[in-house]
Amino acid sequence: MFLQLVVPPAKTDMKTYEGSREPLRGWVGLHGFDAVLAPLVEFRYPVEKSSVTSVALLVPFLGGAKPHYTVKSYFETSGGVIHHLELGRADGSTDTMAWTEHLALAVDDGRPFNTEATFVWQQRDHSGRTVKQFLLTGHDGAREQQEPGGLALLNPDA
Repeated sequence: MFLQLVVPPAKTDMKTYEGSREPLRGWVGLHGFDAVLAPLVEFRYPVEKSSVTSVALLVPFLGGAKPHYTVKSYFETSGGVIHHLELGRADGSTDTMAWTEHLALAVDDGRPFNTEATFVWQQRDHSGRTVKQFLLTGHDGAREQQEPGGLALLNPDA
């Protein structure tokens, strides 16, 4: 498993535990009193305001070479209401995500999405063609996954 904190809050401290006895962390119970080692990653950071944005990337992979990703986030990611993140892969494909603080408002700033959804994820192949997309709409948490042509955006080809 590849883990990267792609948008870390200020002064983030990361520790990994696997079979630690002091502190007792990094174990999972099998049955009865049996336990096996299980990696636990812990992130700690000070919070000075009502909320903090952090984004972690988890990618399962096989083999010894970890996957390579580039990360681009807009400056609003750490302080604004609408957050933007773009992950690029070695093959040229990208995942673009946008969401609002507490998933409370619409992602409607046109960078690149203009929608009533509170969270948007769009995957594009190396040529820029939309392959997959997902919307989280409304305050009721309704989820909607649509085929590439059906994303409710005002500028879907941006």
